[in-house]
Amino acid sequence: MEENYLDKVLLSSIEAMAKTKWSWPEHWNKHLKNKFLDECLEWLETNEHYEYCDTIINEKKKIQ
Repeated sequence: MEENYLDKVLLSSIEAMAKTKWSWPEHWNKHLKNKFLDECLEWLETNEHYEYCDTIINEKKKIQ
């Protein structure tokens, strides 16, 4: 499967969540964070990037 540039950016961002210290945009509330993570999880599942799903699930647990 050929990935486009946006796919690579999103996957790199998800890897950063797992491997580095990072922070949310200051203006994002809990709702926006959850919405973003839900959409990431949906995209990962749709594109069969299951190996990244745990990272998103872990981030969702941190903000709850």
